[in-house]
Amino acid sequence: MSDESGVRFGGKIIALFGMLAGMVIALGLPFMILVYGSALGVGVETTIIIIAVLVGGLISLTAAFFGLVMPNKIGH
Repeated sequence: MSDESGVRFGGKIIALFGMLAGMVIALGLPFMILVYGSALGVGVETTIIIIAVLVGGLISLTAAFFGLVMPNKIGH
């Protein structure tokens, strides 16, 4: 996208990589806990999984928002 004032938006690659990193955290950490966390208690496993999903989702949303809203070129 281009604007008359010379400001260009659209850090789509950065947003994509940030969203992928958030998805890896949100899906990968619970997978690792479920596969290898048998020594942990049920409450600890559940807490870690919920926190991982929330943090990964927050990272994905933040990366998508700032990757698309912040300008990547200002001026001519």
